[in-house]
Amino acid sequence: MVESINLSRATFAKIKQNLFWAFFYNVAMVPLAVIGWMHPVLAEVAMATSSITVVSNANQLRKVDIRPSYEIEQETAEERGLTVSTAQVAA
Repeated sequence: MVESINLSRATFAKIKQNLFWAFFYNVAMVPLAVIGWMHPVLAEVAMATSSITVVSNANQLRKVDIRPSYEIEQETAEERGLTVSTAQVAA
C-alpha cells in the first residue's frame, strides 16, 4: 500500500513537470510561428522536442525508489553492519 502511494506521488510530480514543459514549448513557439516571426518548421521542431521531453521525463519514473522509508533505513543500517529490527526502525 505504501509503495502505491509513493508511486502515485512520483507520478503526479512527473505529470506536473510534463505539463510545464509541454506548455513552455508550445506556448512559446506556436504563437511566434502564427504571427510570422518564426518559420513554422521551428514550431514543429519545438512540438517534437516537447513530445520527446515528456516521454523522456516519464521514463525516469522507472528509477524512482518507491519502497517504504523503513525499508530504506533498514537497508542503510545493514550496509553499515548494524542489526536493526523493524520495530526499532518504525519507532
